[in-house]
Amino acid sequence: MRPVMMLLSGALLVSGLQLLPPVPGSTSDGAPLDLASISKAIYIDSSFASVTDLNGLTLIPPTAYEFAETFQQDLAQLTGFAWTLQNIDGIPSKGSGIFLGQFHGNSSDLTYEDGTPTEEGYAFTISSNRVFIGGTGARGMWWGTRTLLQQLLLSNGTLAPADIVDAPAYATRGFMLDAGRKYYAPSFLKELCTYASFFKLSEFHYHLSDNYPLNRGHNETWTEVYSHFSLLPEDESLHGIIERPNETLSRAVFADFQQHCAARGVTVIPEIEAPGHCLYLTKWKPEMALDKKDLLNLSHPEAIPTVKSIWSEFLPWFETKEFCQRDVRFHQHHFQQNDPHLGHLRALRKPHHLQRRHHPTLAIRPIRPYRASHFRLQPHQLRRLVGLHVPQERSHAHQPGPLPAVL
Repeated sequence: MRPVMMLLSGALLVSGLQLLPPVPGSTSDGAPLDLASISKAIYIDSSFASVTDLNGLTLIPPTAYEFAETFQQDLAQLTGFAWTLQNIDGIPSKGSGIFLGQFHGNSSDLTYEDGTPTEEGYAFTISSNRVFIGGTGARGMWWGTRTLLQQLLLSNGTLAPADIVDAPAYATRGFMLDAGRKYYAPSFLKELCTYASFFKLSEFHYHLSDNYPLNRGHNETWTEVYSHFSLLPEDESLHGIIERPNETLSRAVFADFQQHCAARGVTVIPEIEAPGHCLYLTKWKPEMALDKKDLLNLSHPEAIPTVKSIWSEFLPWFETKEFCQRDVRFHQHHFQQNDPHLGHLRALRKPHHLQRRHHPTLAIRPIRPYRASHFRLQPHQLRRLVGLHVPQERSHAHQPGPLPAVL
């Protein structure tokens, strides 16, 4: 009952506050579509069903069919009807139901604002007894299903005939959750991801480590100040960074969270703080702290190896081509110009542009999170820096059993 109640409250919220911007398109003459009266079948073109997007950030991109399976669950929760999902050879010109497939219009109409082609665009056609959603990629089809659900919520299940062509202006449409200063249960993380996907956000920036600011008179009592690292290392030698094991995510739980988000077009972008806001490390190894105790002293011989060991532990967990590391504006006055660590830090700050789009990259984002510049390391540089193998993009089998989809 809880998902249904969430859907109903979501409908009141969207309808009452009119949060949704209008999608570009035009209405046409003809009888409206009453969802209750059409065939309760979702059809997907078999030639499109196996399509996966290449240009997204996730390393576990769903196929169009897997997106359709999630849509089937959402539609059943929203309408209360049992919907079937079938592969078909081509999209027929007639027939009742919801049809999913490839976008066949002018692809130049579906680009990001800078003119870059996108896999996230879609065409959306409503007639009296059917809906067609055609995506430029699997995610485009998925975002089209979000538009359908939005319109159903706003119109109480009756849709006027329309032709819509839509694409996002920007590839990065994200939000950040600070899980370094408060614990959030896995069920909440997945529910928040589903909610974000409903509004077509594409990135979930998971800020997984932090501490209460020490510059508010707490530097003298720093050992008592709240700090947190959200992931539980499998390597027991790293358990010193953990204060509350019951408020962490295991590798399996974190993988389930990432899978849930990827199945809804959202990529989890993890962030580990270092060398600033690093109380989770300096409580464990106080000798590595500067005078301000949540700052890591990178001139200490154990500092960089310790950070590398943390990266080596967690980078294989991350199903994303980008990893966020904010604190790259290092204070050079802590170092002598000939300090060997300074060259290492400068190398981190040097921009490296992504050339092979299928390769995972490490995106080191500046301390000011809203600046556009990213510092990117290509895979071979990442392996050399951290000393581990980074897997190439791969497909994962669909997880057994439906994950909860709360709109």
